[in-house]
Amino acid sequence: MKFLLRNISLYALSLFVLQLIFAGVTVSGGLGTYIIGGIILTIFFYTIKPLLQLFALPINFATLGLFTIIINALILYMTTVLLPNISIIGFIFSGFSFLGFTVPQITFNAFFAYIISAIVISCVTNTINWLFE
Repeated sequence: MKFLLRNISLYALSLFVLQLIFAGVTVSGGLGTYIIGGIILTIFFYTIKPLLQLFALPINFATLGLFTIIINALILYMTTVLLPNISIIGFIFSGFSFLGFTVPQITFNAFFAYIISAIVISCVTNTINWLFE
């Protein structure tokens, strides 16, 4: 039970951080939406993700594990379909300049917004797991 509550709160927190980082991610409905989103993400990541990884094993092997990002984006898309209070749309990264290194403005469509969001959720959950273990 403790494992389940920890993962639900972890995914709810990662949704909150995701909304803070990207303008294309909106979560409406307050704390209840974060908790329901955490429940849905926990269920999907522990039931559907292993099945998808098993079916995509040859592709995942050929891409050296990078296809897992696509699987995570698909799970995130299924979450937004099930929970209409969470939406991910395309967004514009304004770019930055630091010490003579310039990153230009980049426009992400919805597909790449899901991929970037899946990467951020993976990074946030792995970082929090690393901190608390």
